[in-house]
Amino acid sequence: ELSWQSDEKDAADAVVNIKTQLALLNSQMGWPQEAEKIAEEAVLGSRLVDRQSAKVQAYAVLSMAQYYCGKYKKSIQSARQVYQMAEDMDIIWWGTLLDLILARDYLMLGHLDECWEYTEHAVEGKSPEIIPKLDILSYTIKGDLYRYLGDFKNSEAYYRMGNTHTLKDYESLDQQLRLGELLCHRGQ
Repeated sequence: ELSWQSDEKDAADAVVNIKTQLALLNSQMGWPQEAEKIAEEAVLGSRLVDRQSAKVQAYAVLSMAQYYCGKYKKSIQSARQVYQMAEDMDIIWWGTLLDLILARDYLMLGHLDECWEYTEHAVEGKSPEIIPKLDILSYTIKGDLYRYLGDFKNSEAYYRMGNTHTLKDYESLDQQLRLGELLCHRGQ
């Protein structure tokens, strides 16, 4: 028999799940301000839930939305709120997402060593079957890193490693755009 309190907690947990997924979608569809607002609501809701991973997922999507809003330092702060918790709980998907967001934040702030470290940690011992598009994302970040360093040969090599030719999702399109921009820059 379920009590009223357990029903309320289950409902709160469901709301956090829905809001994190909605924030994730808004970020990827180009509405990061809306995603940030929804993710902030998810963070508040996660405080009412016993499940600690709810807090991880809420802060991860908040960090992603802040990254897409260009709020790199805030994004790092949000990711840091739950980074160790994700590691300790071995939450692979959300922990990897945090790594990739942090890598991009640090890249945008010009902290290239930190960018490389988080990108490497994201893929370390993880299978692309577990986390779809992980390879595309990590190759794109590494391609960006080399492009910012002026090493266009290695940048192109990483962009091509992530080239899937499927063009069915944001990550594939983004990777192709970056490769195209690099080739144009090189006069190709």
